[in-house]
Formats: sequence, structure tokens, C-alpha cells
Amino acid sequence: MKTAAEIKKRNKEELIAYCEELHTVIADRDSHVLKLSDERDTGNKLVIKLQEDATSSAVAFNTLLSKSDAQQIEIDLLQEEVDRLKGDLEENDHTKELASLRENSELLTQINEELNARLIEQEKLIDTIRVVVVHEKEEYEQVIPKFKFEGKIYEGADLKTEPAVVAALIKDGSGVLRKVAK
Repeated sequence: MKTAAEIKKRNKEELIAYCEELHTVIADRDSHVLKLSDERDTGNKLVIKLQEDATSSAVAFNTLLSKSDAQQIEIDLLQEEVDRLKGDLEENDHTKELASLRENSELLTQINEELNARLIEQEKLIDTIRVVVVHEKEEYEQVIPKFKFEGKIYEGADLKTEPAVVAALIKDGSGVLRKVAK
């Protein structure tokens, strides 16, 4: 049977390993988000360049045609270019991936908080299960979790703050405390 300290140590080691894994996942997510952001910026620069090129081409073409014909053709060409660019942007849009990564990050944070809360509860439970007190350089384990002594009810770790009661229980040989073998 494992002692409370061994259980507590194992739980802390598991929590530390989980936190390290969580930090790695978050770092990977952040790296991926930066990469997607860079790709979107590159796409936006390409769109601007293409719009500038399309405009330059349309201006040159306008000098050959009459003003009204040129304007209509320019509008049609620009509309085609805008439609094509919208399609390109939709193919490169990583908004859904970013939203999914954010959701995963929030979920991992929530799981981490829940595990921390569980660890705290387990530590509290361990402290109430096994209480060890020291009297005259000797360790004594509380073997009765709840008892009445001199009209007062004691439970859990109450004895850790009551050295006079510990001394009286040991002197009386009450059986509430048992000497810990070394």
C-alpha cells in the first residue's frame, strides 16, 4: 500500500508532466498561428500587387479604346480579377483552423484547471486521512480520525495545532495516537 506522500508525489509528477505537454501544445499552436498569419499577409500583399498590375493594364488599354468602352472593359476586367482574388483568399483562409486551435487551447486550459482542483482536493483528503504529529521528538500517527476528548470533538488535522492535547493523549495511553516506527 502506497503512503500518502508517495501518492501525493506521483500526482504532482503526473501534473508536472501534463503541464509540460500542455506548454508544448500551446507553443506549437502559437507557432502555427504565426505561420498562418504570415501566409495571410503574403496573400494580401499579392492581392494588392495584382490589383496594381490589373489597374496598370487597364489604363494602357483605355488609351486605345474610346472612353466609355474602355471604362466598361476596365470594370469587367477588375470584377473578374476581384472574383479570382476572392477565390484565392478563400482557399488560403485559415480562420477556421485558428478558431479550432483557440478552442483546443481553451479546452486544454480548462482541463488543466480541473486537474489542479483535483490535486488540491486529493492533497486535502490525504491530509485528513493520515495525520502525523510530533511529541518530544517522536512521531505519532492519528489512528482514530474523529474522537471526543475532554468534552471537545477532534477530527482530521486538529491535533497538529493542539500540542497539549497530543501530550495528554500520549500520557493517558488513549489509543488515538500510535507511535510511528522508524
